[in-house]
Amino acid sequence: MDLMEAIKAHVAWKVRLERYVSGDRSENLDPTIICQDDQCMLGKWIYGEGKTYEALPNFSEMKNDHAAFHQCAADIVQKCDDGNIPEAEALLQKDYNRISQRVKNSLAKLGIHLIQEK
Repeated sequence: MDLMEAIKAHVAWKVRLERYVSGDRSENLDPTIICQDDQCMLGKWIYGEGKTYEALPNFSEMKNDHAAFHQCAADIVQKCDDGNIPEAEALLQKDYNRISQRVKNSLAKLGIHLIQEK
């Protein structure tokens, strides 16, 4: 698992969501899919090969943060789809930014643990 690629992928979500909130609907974002934390590269790793690292101190935190990230992203898209742009913007600027930072920090910590294991 390339944790840097996972971090980049999660950073890219902010751009996608900012576009969606600003009215650019050229990309079809489906909140019922986005909320599934086991569909992206990192999620597939967490629920697959990554299970071998469940005992690491930070794994559970990272898994929970990742699930919260997906739920928050889905909530933002749903609010946009419902026409509630101000709430979507508020979620994006506050909760999403906080959760996204936690995911990136968790992945960095996990990467340190994985390096130390080798």
